[in-house]
Amino acid sequence: MAILGSVALLLSGIGIAYLLARDAERCVACTRALLALVRFTRNCVSMYSMSASEILKKCEAELLDGCGYPNEAPLPASFSELFLNCEIPDKESRVAFSDFADGFGTAYRAEEILRCEDCIEKLRKREMYLTSALPSKKKMIYSVSLCSALSLLILLL
Repeated sequence: MAILGSVALLLSGIGIAYLLARDAERCVACTRALLALVRFTRNCVSMYSMSASEILKKCEAELLDGCGYPNEAPLPASFSELFLNCEIPDKESRVAFSDFADGFGTAYRAEEILRCEDCIEKLRKREMYLTSALPSKKKMIYSVSLCSALSLLILLL
């Protein structure tokens, strides 16, 4: 019985490490998707002077899904509606996209392009930071989770 409990404890430690590492990867993927969405928006505004609703209609469902927008939800009519329904795990990316989404479509074309450029720069820097920190973060997650499970196992035996 003790062996079965030990195996269960070790497997739970591995499972927790896997879930935490997957969440860290999800933060990077969501930030990349937000960056791609804002770049797409900038291109649509600069080339075609499209409104937010037109841009979101033209946007691929996979991109919105990558941003954290639920698949079953109806297509948003504005970026603020998109932001309110998106699940963005990274706090700084969420703030950058919030600044972009608030009031998008209420200014002239040149101002909208500047708003896009500002958000792209913030998200690009954040994506670079998250990407560079991901390997060490995953190592730390696996190390701490497995060491904690082994320490608990030693204490219980």
